[in-house]
This record gives sequence, structure tokens and C-alpha cells, in this order.
Amino acid sequence: MPVKYASKATIVAMSLISTPALAQMLDAGQTYVAVQGGITQPEKHDFVASTGAKVTTELKDGYVVVGAIGRKFANTRLEIEGSYRENKVESHKTTGPALAGSEGKAQVTAGMLNAYYDMPTGGSITPYIGGGVGAADVKFEDYKTTALGTVLNDGETVFAYQGIAGASVALNSRVSLNAEYRYFGTADVGVKNGAQSSETEYKTHNFL
Repeated sequence: MPVKYASKATIVAMSLISTPALAQMLDAGQTYVAVQGGITQPEKHDFVASTGAKVTTELKDGYVVVGAIGRKFANTRLEIEGSYRENKVESHKTTGPALAGSEGKAQVTAGMLNAYYDMPTGGSITPYIGGGVGAADVKFEDYKTTALGTVLNDGETVFAYQGIAGASVALNSRVSLNAEYRYFGTADVGVKNGAQSSETEYKTHNFL
């Protein structure tokens, strides 16, 4: 894991001491509710501005909130999840340095169906892996620069996917605390700027 990501994981793991994410991890055949929050770290994405120039946008680390309800079956779980992610623009670039007055934000609301495998350890700590598929409403809102003006203000609802790995610690028979990494991405998002049409993506590393 790159040092940048490892440091994020350490920060989130330490914050769990004082910021409990509620997750009922009950016996087989029972229902649980999960609430999580954390850091979302996006990858760069490209698109074509109305001028025809290719723009590369770097987004700042943002936040993610997740709510889910699921059902446990032996060592597996099925879950329906809703999530929201937001990242502000760090910079817009064309062929040179960052363009002055780079602004905007990405907002992503997703609904996912997840499946997990809980690894039995015989103790209070339960590692798990999982993944999910669903749909995400991706909005690139008010992307601007001083020289070019608005370079993108569009979005689309597209297929979304995620891979998940984490561990839960039972606090008592009904409540657990969890620390988790997710890779969340979408299919190509079609965007339009005047007469220019292009495709871009939204991909993030998430530490919850």
C-alpha cells in the first residue's frame, strides 16, 4: 500500500477509538444496521471542455457517509446500502500547470447491493471481505477556471461497483465497531460541454 494510503488508514483506525461506527453483527438469520463515515480519496479524471481542450482534474480528499441494512447467514451477509461522497476541486490542468481559479466539486450518491464473507476466528475480532454492485448518480458541479470560465457542469447515473475489506470488533452481543477500506468506482460517465461530448470516470479509495 502506498505511504499516502497507509497514512490515511492509520488516521481512520485511530479515530475509531472516539468515533464509533454502529454495526450490529448478530447471529445467523438476524438483521443488522450499519452507519459509517470516513475519508474518500479520489483519482484524477479527464474530460473535454467546451473549447475542445482536454482537461485533467484533481480532486481533494473528501468525505463519505454510508448507511445500510443487511441480513446475516452463517458466515455470509447480504446488504442494501446508500452512500454519499463529496470532493472539492484541487486543480484543473490542460497542458501545463494548474489553471488559476480552479473551482467546483464532485458529488456522488449511490445505491448498492453488497455481499460479504466473515472469516471466523473464534474471538471478538472478525475480518471480512466483500463487494457490491449498483448505480451511482455522479455530478461534476460548477467546474470553473479564471481563464476558461465553466469547463464542466454535468453528470449522469451509471453502473457502480466496489471492493471491500475490513474487520469488526464486538463491543457486546449486539454492537460492533468496524474499520474498513473500500475501492469504489463507476462506469464511464458521459458529459457534455456545449458541442463537446466526452466520457470520464469517478474512482476513489475510501477509509471508513
